[in-house]
Amino acid sequence: MSLALFFSPEDYKQGEIVRIMYIHVPSAWLALGIYGLIALLSFISLVWSNSIAGVLAHAAAPAGTVFSAICLITGSIWGKGTWGTWWVWDARLTSMLILFFLYVGYLSLWSAFDNEARAEKISSSICHF
Repeated sequence: MSLALFFSPEDYKQGEIVRIMYIHVPSAWLALGIYGLIALLSFISLVWSNSIAGVLAHAAAPAGTVFSAICLITGSIWGKGTWGTWWVWDARLTSMLILFFLYVGYLSLWSAFDNEARAEKISSSICHF
């Protein structure tokens, strides 16, 4: 990755700012993939009452939150250099912001309950709305 960041040629239109895509795009894919994993594990936890799947889903949520935050931050930096603004209400950007809020809501809902089994069940149910 360091070779791509430091030794790749600059783009003829975007210049040096194009290198941020080496961080931005993988973090977006990881944030989406981790949410898919959480949804699958939550489904398994709800249908088959598998508590291991619920715990794995809860363990994956902080990583998804970090990757979606990285995606939002690097996207804003790239947008400022390319479009001249930090944020536009484009569908792709807004959906990543919603995904970030879903992660924060999932983790907040999990920590709102003292009973671990209840927190797992209620947090798992929000992944399927």
